[in-house]
Amino acid sequence: MGIGLQPESLAPIEFPRPGGLVLRGARWGQGAHPLVFTHGNGLTTQSYLPALGGLFGHARVHGLNARGHGGSSVPPAWESWYETVADLRAYVTTALRPPVWLAGHSFGALCSLWLAAEAPELVSGLILLDPLVPHRRAEPWLPVDEGLSGELIARTLKRRDRWPDLVEARRSLAGKGVFAEWREEPFERFLETGLVPAAEGGVRLACPPWLEVAIYRSRPGKLLFEWAGRVRAPAVILGGARSTVAREACLRDLADAMPLATVITLAGTHTFAQEAPERTADALGWAAELIGRGDPAAGIRL
Repeated sequence: MGIGLQPESLAPIEFPRPGGLVLRGARWGQGAHPLVFTHGNGLTTQSYLPALGGLFGHARVHGLNARGHGGSSVPPAWESWYETVADLRAYVTTALRPPVWLAGHSFGALCSLWLAAEAPELVSGLILLDPLVPHRRAEPWLPVDEGLSGELIARTLKRRDRWPDLVEARRSLAGKGVFAEWREEPFERFLETGLVPAAEGGVRLACPPWLEVAIYRSRPGKLLFEWAGRVRAPAVILGGARSTVAREACLRDLADAMPLATVITLAGTHTFAQEAPERTADALGWAAELIGRGDPAAGIRL
C-alpha cells in the first residue's frame, strides 16, 4: 500500500452532505497535525496513497473524494468549484478541530487554496501539488474552451467511460492518456476506486465525463491570485517539471502572492505523484516539516 501505509492503516470516511449526498474516502496517519487532502479532477484520493505515505508520521490525513469521484455520490448537477470548497469547510469544522493543514492536487489544490483564503482561521498550512495555474498573472487568460482547457474538454467528451469487465478496463486504460507514465500501484488503486459497477452490467468510470467537463468549464481563472493574497498560512507548492497545466513561472507567481510560500519542482508531468510515488513521498515529508516550522498554531516562524 505504499510508503508507511498498509491496508489496516486505513479507516473509511463517510461524510453526509445536503440532498442525500455522501462523500467517501479514507483516513490514516500518526502525526500531530490534522490534514485534509483533495484529489485532481477525474481522479481519486486512493490513487495518491503510495505518495501520501510520506505524510504518515507528520499528519493525520483525511482523504476526501469530491462529489462524483471515488465512490462519493454523483450530484444531479454541477454549478461551481465552490461546492467542493463548501464540502471541505463543512468537514473541517464538523469532523475535525481546526486549524488544520490542507493539501490537494490540481483542482483539489485550488479548492484548498480557496478555503484557506475564505477562512484563514481554519487553515494553518498548505501543500499544493501542481495547482491548475495555466498562465502567469500578467498574461492574458484564454477563455475556458480554448487552449489547454479546451483540449482537455474535447478529450474528455470523447473518452470511453464503460467496459464489459475490469480486465477490459485495465487493458483499455493502462499506459494511455493521463495514465501513460503511472506506476502500477497508483494505477491499481485508481481501478479499485475510480471504477464502479454500471447499471447495464460491467464497469464504468465513477466520475462521469459530463461532471469532469463541468469542473473544467467552471475553473476560476485569475481569481486564484486574489485568493493567494488572502492566505495567511505557510505554503509549499510542488510542481511537475513537464507539467502542461502549471509552468514553474506560473507557480512562482502564485507563491509570490502569498506571505510565506516556496516552490519545489519535481521530475514528471502533472501527475508526478502517481509516476514517482517514492520521490513525491520524500518531497511531501519535507514539505510537512517546512510548513510545520511556519505553522502559526505552533507559534514558530521560519
